[in-house]
Amino acid sequence: MGQEKPVPSYVLSDLEVCGVAENNYISLPGMFTHTDIPVTKRNIPVQKDLERWPYLSEVQLPHIEADVDLLIGTNVPKGMEPWRIIHSKDDGPYGVKTILGWVVNGPLKRGCDHSSICTDQKVLVNRISVIGVDSMLLQQYNHDFPEHASEEKSEMSREDVQFINSVSETVKKVMDITVLDYL
Repeated sequence: MGQEKPVPSYVLSDLEVCGVAENNYISLPGMFTHTDIPVTKRNIPVQKDLERWPYLSEVQLPHIEADVDLLIGTNVPKGMEPWRIIHSKDDGPYGVKTILGWVVNGPLKRGCDHSSICTDQKVLVNRISVIGVDSMLLQQYNHDFPEHASEEKSEMSREDVQFINSVSETVKKVMDITVLDYL
């Protein structure tokens, strides 16, 4: 716990997603790759899981044979925006319809309620932070474009140079006038 170590990652850009039976595409911000997402197929709810919750009968979950390869969170507000909400009853799950489809949250699997511990579920917490983004970008730039290797150095903008030149000329004139006045 509390350790920092480099994690190889890439940034994917220009990605779009949409719901399975939808044509409403939304753009995703730059997405970081990771070799391991702590989610398995057993964590994905299926229609059969909803049978014991009649108030969720409106929720239709498509059957998809795939692994979880993408997690969408609060950095994609358009994908998380609730279009319809079915509130929970009797400590059961609740459903949220979004542009991407239905999301069901809460206890779904039999034997997994607030009073029992589910042995088939595990909770992993993984926090990844980007440290030293500036130096990483510079290294990547130098690697991708070695003919234009960049070194970090402080330089003035054109406007700054123009201002300094203007002030320098004015100061010289004022100093010349002052000096001439005393001669």
